[in-house]
Amino acid sequence: MLGKTHVLIAAVSALALTGHFDPPLMAGAALGALAPDIDKSGSLITQLPVVRWFTRPASALAERTLRHRTGTHGLFVLLGLSLGVLCLREVFTPAAGAGFLIGYLTHLLADALTISGVPLLWPWQVRAYGLPKPLRLRTGGRVEYVLTLALLLAGVWCARR
Repeated sequence: MLGKTHVLIAAVSALALTGHFDPPLMAGAALGALAPDIDKSGSLITQLPVVRWFTRPASALAERTLRHRTGTHGLFVLLGLSLGVLCLREVFTPAAGAGFLIGYLTHLLADALTISGVPLLWPWQVRAYGLPKPLRLRTGGRVEYVLTLALLLAGVWCARR
């Protein structure tokens, strides 16, 4: 999926789970939604002015050592990040940490809907998990844009409750 779709999915998920709009939660969700794609130079997270000083070098390193949708798209990394968020709860607000994890998890789930799927058990198993192949979406395709519109409407509905 495209970066903007990942951010929208994360924001709507965070709104639906918490029932309210919280700026640190939304910021964390947006960053978490983009973080798995750090393994691809030129991804949206490498273009954000606030974090690109860190994400561009990290992306260059990740791209040299990993293929796209390998290590950063596995549950093992999500578990490690969850532990990191717990350890850093004094540095970041709990809402930002929770948002980051919501964003990261929704990114993995959304990419599982695409043609490539995600290797959730990487590095132990390289097999990509996802929907049955005939049901998978093409990144940037019409179905993704319809999904984006539906999520935008759902987000507006959640925000108004």
